Amino acid sequence: SVNSFSLNEKILEAENELSQQKNALLMAEATLLRTNNSKNRMLMLGTSIALVLSLIIIVLMILNLSARKKTAQKLKDKQKIIDAKGVELEKKNKELKKINDGKDMLFSVITHDMKQPFNQVSSFIELLKAEGSIDDSLKKLLDDIKESTEATLASMNNLLLWSKAQFLNIKTEPEKVKVKNVLQSVIAEFGNTIDTKSLTLQTICTESSSAFVDKIHLEIILRNLLSNAIKFSSHNSTIEIRVSIQNRETSITVKDYGKGMTKEEVNQIFDKQKYFSTPGTLNEKGTGIGMLLVMEYIQENNGEIHVESTLNEGSSFTVKFPNKV
Repeated sequence: SVNSFSLNEKILEAENELSQQKNALLMAEATLLRTNNSKNRMLMLGTSIALVLSLIIIVLMILNLSARKKTAQKLKDKQKIIDAKGVELEKKNKELKKINDGKDMLFSVITHDMKQPFNQVSSFIELLKAEGSIDDSLKKLLDDIKESTEATLASMNNLLLWSKAQFLNIKTEPEKVKVKNVLQSVIAEFGNTIDTKSLTLQTICTESSSAFVDKIHLEIILRNLLSNAIKFSSHNSTIEIRVSIQNRETSITVKDYGKGMTKEEVNQIFDKQKYFSTPGTLNEKGTGIGMLLVMEYIQENNGEIHVESTLNEGSSFTVKFPNKV
């Protein structure tokens, strides 16, 4: 009986130990299960987040693609409008070019047709003066007619140049210009008038003197300044033309010792509202537009003009232009 009890006790201990091991195994399995469940939940959460992000990215890509399509369509529509306007502008440019060409041709014809009668009158006067049988009074009359003709032609040239510049919108094209060459060309145009008034022309200009200016504008400016100096000079007087270089400027001064002007007249010669003009020493007429043209071209070439004048003593006009770019 004792042996049997000891055996049963051992069996119970073994079973108890086995039961404890089973419990430990079950607890380990439960812990593992909880760990797996936690991992599964994390995995599901991560998968869900990834899925949501993927959906968001897909939606954004779809919206972006749609926006790009709309933008591309808008650009395409705008390009069509631009192309249509380009065709229209090209058509208008051709029409404007045709009109401008017509204007240019019109001015050329007008200039030629209006100059021709004046040139014919001048030639006819020269022929009459060449005749040895004319008396001094007739010769004086012919000289007056020729001078009036030349003055009228100069005024007409100023009007035509100004009108052409306004209507055709001619652009200013400054370049390095040799002042002496332009000056000699302009002086040659007034040879007869200078001789008629027995004027002495003193010119100081070096070969290297240059200005950065539109050549045609410089010719017009010098022509008008010299024309006015001759116009308001008395017989046997002197006209001085000085060209000097100071720093980055070229200075051109045209000075006469003739009629001169008052301060009020000096202030009016560049007034666009008044077209100020006074007769010359031989009652030469003018339109007053010459000095306005001079002022306009000086401004367009980044230049400036200064006027000094004393009544009955003479006038001095100084224009300044850049001599470098």
